[in-house]
Amino acid sequence: MHKISMLAFSICSSLVAALLSSASAVAQENEIEEILITGSRIRIDPLDQTSPITSISEEDLKRSGMTSVADFLQRLPTSGGALNTRFNSSGNFGFPPDGGGIGAGAAQVDLRYLGSKRVLVLVDGVRWVNGSSASGVSSATDLNTIPNSIIDRIEVLEDGTSAIYGADAIAGVVNIITKKEYQGFGLETYIGQFEQGDGQTQEFNLSWGTSTEKTKMFFNLSFNDQQEVLASDRGIAQTPIPRVPNCGAGCS
Repeated sequence: MHKISMLAFSICSSLVAALLSSASAVAQENEIEEILITGSRIRIDPLDQTSPITSISEEDLKRSGMTSVADFLQRLPTSGGALNTRFNSSGNFGFPPDGGGIGAGAAQVDLRYLGSKRVLVLVDGVRWVNGSSASGVSSATDLNTIPNSIIDRIEVLEDGTSAIYGADAIAGVVNIITKKEYQGFGLETYIGQFEQGDGQTQEFNLSWGTSTEKTKMFFNLSFNDQQEVLASDRGIAQTPIPRVPNCGAGCS
């Protein structure tokens, strides 16, 4: 009886040892590579965080038929109500101390209605110059200074990144990436107008580029001309209340 008990104990010990060895082998095969711990007080590097990015290709810009980058960007769902080529002023809105002004004829981008001066515009990852006029320099970028024909793609970071770029990126970042490789000559033309016969727009782009193992060159010459469309030329904008003749003489 004693020998049988000892034999049973030996068999059990062997089984336990085999199970532990198998479990150890499985644990070694399934080694944990990364452990994520969440918490509101844990320090996080903002450069390692992922953010939603909307990418716009050159083909998207061409299919839209628009001659201004601002007009296309204002089609985004997160875009606010910045001035563009469809709504502007022949005069100068001035430049208040907070930098929220805009020069005549400028076109800007606004994300989430936080103001154009809270959107950072980059060209190839470098801050682009702000708009200017006779009154001074604005805190926002005039997108009319960037022709469509040099753009390869546009990346819009729709989340606030003030921790990386500063206060001018609270609403988001627009990074315009230009063409790096171009072979030969290219000529692009665009002519159009509204069905009412006004607002004629003409655009001409001449491009030339070449590339070797050590050198890449790209040149572009652009011309854009857009005629005016007065508010009084449209019935919906002739009076303060559309289609209601409640405006006396001299009403603007």
